[in-house]
Amino acid sequence: MKKNILCAALSLLITAAGFSKEIIVTEGGLTLSKAIAQAKSGDTIIIDGTISSNTISLSKNNITIKGINDATIDFSSTLSGVNKNLLEAAIRDVETGDHIKLVNQKSEGMKALRSKLDKCRGFTITGNDNIFESLVIKNAADNGIFVSGSHNTFKNLELCYNHDTGAQISNGGSYNTFIGCYSHDNVDEWNGGENADGFACKLSSGEGNVYEDCIAAYNADDGWDLFGAHGSVTLKNCQANYSGLTNEGKRIGWYSNGNGFKVGGLRGKEDYTFSKKLHHTLTDCKATGNYANGFDCNNQCGPVTLTHCVADANKNENFHWPKEGTPSSLRKDGTIKGRETVTYGILYLIGCESLNGRNDLRGAIPDADCKGFTQGEIKNSRAQEQ
Repeated sequence: MKKNILCAALSLLITAAGFSKEIIVTEGGLTLSKAIAQAKSGDTIIIDGTISSNTISLSKNNITIKGINDATIDFSSTLSGVNKNLLEAAIRDVETGDHIKLVNQKSEGMKALRSKLDKCRGFTITGNDNIFESLVIKNAADNGIFVSGSHNTFKNLELCYNHDTGAQISNGGSYNTFIGCYSHDNVDEWNGGENADGFACKLSSGEGNVYEDCIAAYNADDGWDLFGAHGSVTLKNCQANYSGLTNEGKRIGWYSNGNGFKVGGLRGKEDYTFSKKLHHTLTDCKATGNYANGFDCNNQCGPVTLTHCVADANKNENFHWPKEGTPSSLRKDGTIKGRETVTYGILYLIGCESLNGRNDLRGAIPDADCKGFTQGEIKNSRAQEQ
């Protein structure tokens, strides 16, 4: 009897193992798109070395895409068919800081270029429970990764030289986790640097998105952008460095914001309602040398808590948190009129530190363990209301 039970158990294990498989992708071998077409729930796609790929859509669930041998996915082919002369002219303008308005931004040629690039991401992920691990993702015409699915995990990725944000969560994407990822040198030349963040969790992103041990550096726009988020975001031990600047310290573009952690933003009445319900939390995060602010309110109307966060040598302000303001989006949709203002959410500062820079704490409450703030900044803070 025991022998029969053991045989049955072994049979089940063998059968179960047969349901999942490894699919190898190499340059000149099986393509990534064909591998994904073949893959079923539980399968692992292994990227061996450097491969080229066109844009990839992943709507399946429970697929692992893992790299070995310095795996790199080069999405340069997503630029196929664009007006290269116009793109190169825009790149030159951004790199030199010329205010030529993107070689006539309103021209039909520039509109066509923007429309083309907008549709050519690296990965578009609408599926759930997928894992991406140990990959370099570069040179996509738009986002390196765009996520609207949920419960996906991204580990040890390098996202670079994409023509929009390195990795973006939007359109309801929830409970996605980024761990140990590095997003750098992403620039949207066609847009004057206005959109290309290191990481973005914005534009109706959902609840439960988390970033741990991630670094954003030298991206055209912001390190992190939570503009129009509809769910609270958690960041732990993350760095946002030199946003809006090149590796040589030059300004990128003329429309880029250049904030380290931009933790809010309103498009209109709907975002205003959601914003008041959110509570973003950042722990052990550091913003260094960004072109604008290290930690920026950007019209966030719900509370934000920063614990043991450090801002160092940011060009405008290290911590920028006004108490109230008049967001243009709310004026346009009629929520506020004339000189009306809205009160922004409280910024709770717990054991935070400001180095080599000034601060606006009018909307903040710093605790007694905070360092580096002037007496004037503390006196003007919201703490005085208590």
